[in-house]
Amino acid sequence: VFYARSTDGGRRFSAPMRLGRAEARAGRPAVLARGSQVWLAWKSFDGQRSTVFVQRSRDGGRRWAAPQARLSSAGYSDHPLLSWRGDEPMLSWLTHDEGLRLQHLRSTP
Repeated sequence: VFYARSTDGGRRFSAPMRLGRAEARAGRPAVLARGSQVWLAWKSFDGQRSTVFVQRSRDGGRRWAAPQARLSSAGYSDHPLLSWRGDEPMLSWLTHDEGLRLQHLRSTP
């Protein structure tokens, strides 16, 4: 899974950026943007556990903070979702074992 940005309506794109490690089977990406804030979330599976990672850009997707593992589950899980609650970015993830999990992302660098 890769991320690329366009500032000209899709005529040209930045170099693609891989989400997660190639061997970690990243999938189910989500993007959330408002102003210069861009958030990415994706799910990786290591053979035993699924983990949701998030990554933040404060400059419209030019530079990115390091990815952070935010939630993990050994059971069945849905796709991670990103949304706004007012001005606050939120991560939502439904798992069989833990149920619906909502997390404020304000603490992500």
